[in-house]
Amino acid sequence: MKNLIITGGWAHEFSDSAVVLSEVLAAQPVNGASVHSTVVDGIDNAIQALQEGQFDVVTVYACWFTMTDERYTPEQRAQWARTTPVELREAIAAHVKRGGGLLVLHTGIICFTDWPEWPHYIGGSWNWGASWHPAVEVFAARWASELRAPQQHPIVHDLGEIVVEDERYCELGVGPHAQVLLESDGPEGIQASMWTHEQGSSRAVFSSLGHDHRSLNNLQHGRLLRRSIAWVGQLSDTVVREVH
Repeated sequence: MKNLIITGGWAHEFSDSAVVLSEVLAAQPVNGASVHSTVVDGIDNAIQALQEGQFDVVTVYACWFTMTDERYTPEQRAQWARTTPVELREAIAAHVKRGGGLLVLHTGIICFTDWPEWPHYIGGSWNWGASWHPAVEVFAARWASELRAPQQHPIVHDLGEIVVEDERYCELGVGPHAQVLLESDGPEGIQASMWTHEQGSSRAVFSSLGHDHRSLNNLQHGRLLRRSIAWVGQLSDTVVREVH
């Protein structure tokens, strides 16, 4: 399975974490074949990769956004703010139209704030003025209450809770057609941590987990990530359930 990891951006050690992510995804063969990830840092490099090759899955593990919120300084914007070029929009739209998968992790939901279609592709949004997160902490993500049993979806089949050291995203906008798979509970109430979304023949998974290597190297989280990419890559439910 060919996977493109788009990474880089604000406030995270993506240069290290993206490498860990690619190793985690490739750690166990999926249906007899490994996940081969190409890691690109930056929007221009992402455009070039998408124009030059076709991928089964595009993974967005980045923090590229317009930074219009008043909390950011002019110096921060000068270094990190990005708009979303039409070439990237068209390349991702073409990928989705032909049935390619999307795996969006952590700050990937914050990306492309000037592109209204992005939340529709991934089934939800980061809502400025409402969405936020406490400091990194240890918490448990467990299968969502709307699932009568975790066996209802192959990604979380018999997975149990995942105890991670991560940022716990709160008050995300969950789209009407998203299926929440994982929730976490804390002082801020029950929060959606992971969902799936389907558009046409394309599948997407968003997970709020993945702040850094501490989360990505968690064994249960790794299994969840490998199942997620198998599912968005259109492998059968039987195969997804067997991924370790």
